Amino acid sequence: MQRRTRSQVAMGLGAKGFSVAHPMESTGFQSAATGLSSLVDEATALEVEQREGIIAERNAAGVRRDVIDRIWEVHLPHMAAASRRAEGELPSLRRTFRLTPTKDSIAARRAAAGSMLDAVKAQKDVLVRYGLDEAVLTDLGQALAEFDAANAQCVAARGQHVRASARLRDAGQEIVELVRVLDGLYRVRFKNDDARLAEWVALSTVRAEPKGNASNDEQGPGPVPGAPADGSAPAAR
Repeated sequence: MQRRTRSQVAMGLGAKGFSVAHPMESTGFQSAATGLSSLVDEATALEVEQREGIIAERNAAGVRRDVIDRIWEVHLPHMAAASRRAEGELPSLRRTFRLTPTKDSIAARRAAAGSMLDAVKAQKDVLVRYGLDEAVLTDLGQALAEFDAANAQCVAARGQHVRASARLRDAGQEIVELVRVLDGLYRVRFKNDDARLAEWVALSTVRAEPKGNASNDEQGPGPVPGAPADGSAPAAR
């Protein structure tokens, strides 16, 4: 949650507690206090939703990254080695299964792996004579399905925490507006009670957080569906 929104929600929580401890019978107060309570409860739930979405996206992104790295380390080198041995019989394979270091996105690496699998299947009858193993192809298909499932979870989780973050920003501003309404009521009620008024002012003031406490968690672990690769893995070309 952004610093400003966090401060607004924290202020709303304090103002809500004060309004419960010092209620008024007026319709205006009842309306504002009820609205504030509802918004603070919503913001609290949104914080949980935001955090869960961020964690879910990071976990899914980690699975996605691990799977694609395993594909590049295990499946593709096997297929590339078999294809090199078969080049004398099928010269066209020379360009299909060349692996070089890449900085491509994870999405591009997944697309390349899928293309290579399709190409191998088309020439499987020839490649098996040069060492290609059906078990590797089956495992690669399962790995790609696992990648796609993790990617779908990544997309859904990012949508969850981005939506929660947007609503939190709106809720924070709405909380500020309702506290402003209550502020006028309490300043009139406690105009002759300096201690109580000071307590209200302290609770209803949005406090700036130190920059060291900043959190931009709603940004998540990076763009979906493809976070940049680290450049250490090879890619098909």
